[in-house]
Amino acid sequence: MAYIPPHLRVSDGKSRPRPEPPPPSRREPNSFARGNEKGLVPDVRINYSGDFISRFIVMSQEPLEFERFHGETFAHLDHKELYVLKTRDAKEDDNSTDQENVEKKVKESPSDLIAKTSGEDLKQVLEKFKSFIVMENADRIVPRVAIKFGKVIFHCRGGSLERSGGFLRNAIEAKDGRLRDLSKTFDNSVSEEKYSLLYNIAFRNAEKTWSRERYTVQVSDETNPGKQLLCVCMGAKSNEQLQHCSISSSGSCLKMIKVKFATVRYFICDMACVKKTSDIRLMLCTKNYCTGLNEEELEDLESCFSNVSLIPNVKGGLHWPAGSKQSRSGRFKVLGSTHSEKVVFVGRGLRWSLQKRNRIEFKASSGRVSYEVNIRPTSYDKFCQGPEDMSIEDLLSLILEVIDQAWEQFV
Repeated sequence: MAYIPPHLRVSDGKSRPRPEPPPPSRREPNSFARGNEKGLVPDVRINYSGDFISRFIVMSQEPLEFERFHGETFAHLDHKELYVLKTRDAKEDDNSTDQENVEKKVKESPSDLIAKTSGEDLKQVLEKFKSFIVMENADRIVPRVAIKFGKVIFHCRGGSLERSGGFLRNAIEAKDGRLRDLSKTFDNSVSEEKYSLLYNIAFRNAEKTWSRERYTVQVSDETNPGKQLLCVCMGAKSNEQLQHCSISSSGSCLKMIKVKFATVRYFICDMACVKKTSDIRLMLCTKNYCTGLNEEELEDLESCFSNVSLIPNVKGGLHWPAGSKQSRSGRFKVLGSTHSEKVVFVGRGLRWSLQKRNRIEFKASSGRVSYEVNIRPTSYDKFCQGPEDMSIEDLLSLILEVIDQAWEQFV
């Protein structure tokens, strides 16, 4: 068994006391973020379409403020102060209009707000997805609709949100829902308790289910620096299942199933569900599969896995000996890996995708285990099989119904 350094190990799952939040930053309030002085930033590239659309909705009419976020996310590696939204406490001597709105509840549902701000945009994206489905190489570009649970996290461009919160709060509550002056990210993970709760809901309503275990290896291509490859692999126990991958010392290794690029995002709408345990993201994107590699290039790419070992208690689930994170030719280099255990439940008009992801970024020397939950209407799968049998308006209506259901029952 290869020696695993402590910083690459995964915890044994035993419960431990919750750590105390870190002390307040000693940085002066008006100081600017200096960026990451150590350079330990994950090499994760997000692809956007040329006409990408982003929207943001706050599901609350109460006055808002920012509070520090102390959870675990890869965003903390940028050495920026992270924040989440919360309702502002009412003051006894506050006679402003904000005070009068403290007890107000959300009058409009998420679907109403999305339809008002982004209805036409969503129709245009779905029309584009329809053209992807019916084109000749439909297996290369696969459109996807996902409703994700997680947390909207904010950071200020060069300062502290506690100092400039009033200005940025106006940007949050802009009528058109656009973000111009605020940097944010969506951490697509929930707590283990929330994951178990949603798992039980999906299990009770399931009419059919299946599960799978995959390893995704993030690889750079020297001939195309602007893009990264995602090699989706499965662990194999017998040599008969393998063609280009040799058995490792642990008796297991990888077989590459497919190669794809990072998803391309066309539309995102983040909903901050203030006073609830999770936020919601509606995302329309495409999975783009790589079909341009010849047999020789594929063999060279697979040589990145020739010395890998499958070790469950390692971050990312995979271990490479020192100096072996590249292909034979040196063209491909391993940047990180993810071990995912996924369960899918289908029933009552919903398709649930629940997965535990064990991920590592080698450049950042950091990894984490996350629990992720995505849902979508089963009608979308029918739309992909026969888009001529369902109108764009009907599909959009079903997607918005699922968002309302998520808002009322799942967050």
